Amino acid sequence: MESRVFLSSLDHFMLSPLVSWVKTFVPCDGGIHLDFSELLDGVFLNDIMIKHILQCWGQLHFLITFSSSIIHV
Repeated sequence: MESRVFLSSLDHFMLSPLVSWVKTFVPCDGGIHLDFSELLDGVFLNDIMIKHILQCWGQLHFLITFSSSIIHV
């Protein structure tokens, strides 16, 4: 009984908007099939977060540099 409830909850989670969003980061040609085990160990999620942090940092650096150039003009 408990395993059936767990699997039902797991299936429901894997169809959630969060998992759908995370799946957008799986490369099409990477041969990766995202399942619960990839989410459970956190490595894939860590890679996603690092990419986002670096992208946001790059955008922030651009804005700071652009703002500084406007101020000095």
